[in-house]
Amino acid sequence: MPKKLNTRGQVTIYIIIAIILIAVVALFFVFRSQLGGILGGEEKNPDEFLSGCLEERINDVVIELGHQGGSLNPTVYKNFKFEDENKAYKISYLCYNVNNYLPCVNQQPNLVGHVADEIKTELGNEIESCFTKLKKSYTDAGYEKTETGENTYEIKVTDGKIIINYNQKLQFTKGETTKSFNNLNAQIKNNIYEFLSVTNRIVNDEATNCEFDVPKFIINNPGKNIGSVKTQDGSTIYTINNRGVGGIFRFAVKGGGCLRLE
Repeated sequence: MPKKLNTRGQVTIYIIIAIILIAVVALFFVFRSQLGGILGGEEKNPDEFLSGCLEERINDVVIELGHQGGSLNPTVYKNFKFEDENKAYKISYLCYNVNNYLPCVNQQPNLVGHVADEIKTELGNEIESCFTKLKKSYTDAGYEKTETGENTYEIKVTDGKIIINYNQKLQFTKGETTKSFNNLNAQIKNNIYEFLSVTNRIVNDEATNCEFDVPKFIINNPGKNIGSVKTQDGSTIYTINNRGVGGIFRFAVKGGGCLRLE
């Protein structure tokens, strides 16, 4: 009788061990990309590597830019706190004139380029750091590295995404295998370009007509939402967002009335 019990116990142990082994193998295949990086390095798609490295920080900076009219440290701004928000923001005047009898003047004619410059200034070190990490991921995997060209980069804010173009060319060699990469770029999905396009339209109307027809715009663009708030000093704060999509862009305008001859 004891022998039968021992045999049954051994079978049970073997079954448990088999289940554990199957689970370990399954986990290995599910997380093999992460495990590969831990167990000695694994080369990755360069563009995907750079995008993943930069995505969170770029989106964080864009959120801050959206609350402050496209500038992280604005010089001409309206300090204002909305009731449903935790703090006041320095909201940039994108159209401004201290003269009460003249229309406002566009303060950022190249708003898209300005936002790209703000991202580059704020994240320059991190953009270079991600490039260094990419190169290290290959050398850790046993490749020899060759670099040609200037170690520079450009940032473009385009429709639906933010692109970081790296100008340096890279070549990695291991044995008879050579991998060359030109024009590497990170692409981060983001809708700030769409907000900037609407902002430019509002600013142009404010500068030429001293007003922007919000209801008419919303009727013609049903996916868009624009709110405006008048402050005591005569400023107007616009807030742009897309229904069902995250993110906002907010800015201020201030100027006098337009002289209209009847």
